[in-house]
Amino acid sequence: VPQNLQVQVGSNTIETREQVNQFDTHGNIQEVQKPDGAKEVYLWGYNSQYLMAKIVGSSYTAVNTAAIAINPQYQSMLDAADNGSSAVSDATLQLFFANLRSSLTALGASIAVTSYTYACGLGITSVTDQQGRTNYYIYDAFGRLDYIQDQDKNIVKRFSYAYGSTAPAVIPDPYGNAALSVTYSKLPA
Repeated sequence: VPQNLQVQVGSNTIETREQVNQFDTHGNIQEVQKPDGAKEVYLWGYNSQYLMAKIVGSSYTAVNTAAIAINPQYQSMLDAADNGSSAVSDATLQLFFANLRSSLTALGASIAVTSYTYACGLGITSVTDQQGRTNYYIYDAFGRLDYIQDQDKNIVKRFSYAYGSTAPAVIPDPYGNAALSVTYSKLPA
């Protein structure tokens, strides 16, 4: 597994852009360090298949310590999200990451936590940014992304799907938002 990301332009000297400090047992990167010393930490879940959080400005050791203080079995909780029994809900994961965000911010450093939740077999269900604002991703009955909602459940983007020459149905917006997307149709060959 590579330990560094190095770049060489022309005949210039090789420049190290990132150094990987730590991997998990599945080969996922847990900590990356930039040449200026800035570190990024990655937490994995859903049986180590999906990125659950990206933490900028802290070390893996500090993040792990803070996460254990919140939930001593946090890695088991992150991995259990994949078991299909809904033993760990999106709300539980979001609360854990909100607590982790608060705990790391209390350390006084400029730490940015972005967290993600997923629906196995569909895709991402939420992204919470560094300020704690969450966007939700909603899927239709066919497993296609239907719309994206902001933290106030306002629809910020809606997706329409049309096959052949049929135009997509106009779906009323229960929140009264104006359409912000464009529908594309494939022209007949």
